Amino acid sequence: MPHLVVENLTKEYPTRTGPLRVLGGVSLELSAGQNLAILGPSGSGKSTLLSIIGTLDTPTAGSVRLGDRNPFELAEPDLARFRHEQIGFVFQEHFLLGSCTALENVLVPMLAEGGRPAADTIERAKSLLARVGLADRSDHRPAELSGGERQRVAIARALINRPRLLLADEPTGNLDRTSAASIGRLLVEIQAEEQAMLIVVTHSPELAALLQQRRELDGGQLV
Repeated sequence: MPHLVVENLTKEYPTRTGPLRVLGGVSLELSAGQNLAILGPSGSGKSTLLSIIGTLDTPTAGSVRLGDRNPFELAEPDLARFRHEQIGFVFQEHFLLGSCTALENVLVPMLAEGGRPAADTIERAKSLLARVGLADRSDHRPAELSGGERQRVAIARALINRPRLLLADEPTGNLDRTSAASIGRLLVEIQAEEQAMLIVVTHSPELAALLQQRRELDGGQLV
């Protein structure tokens, strides 16, 4: 049974000359452990689609169901909690806090809940840093890490809450070819280990080739 169901998703923006349709009837399904690459040129709506699936934006029409919940039926505080617990994000920019160590950056989502993270959460953060190859860099700040290492920290941070759904928007866009290949393989490997669902938006055919499914966003629809 699919754990993520997107049906007939439409997104329009108002303009002086009438509605601008960015997405027109997008549908997809994913189950635990599955992954999908979405390709398409700049301006095709890839990031918009990912933002809606991640509940950072709202659709004009259509629905998103994650498990048995339609997140857009939730009140804002409940929606924020749902997003925090169910969805992990990896962006092209790592968005790490410069004053925090790698370990502290991984724990940032938990600090948002208030108080000190539990001991088992700290151990999970350390375990994730080890899994992304940074066990010996946990006390380093972002300025002391390479671009690929900073993105590895961002991946660990996205996984700290054991999200059901992992969304990556051009996660290798700022990296050299070697680092990009390494980060792509790492994302897919960890997603499979965690049995999460993964959607990657990318311009890179090399990154897309690592994923089980590949679809292109063309004319507001997935083909």
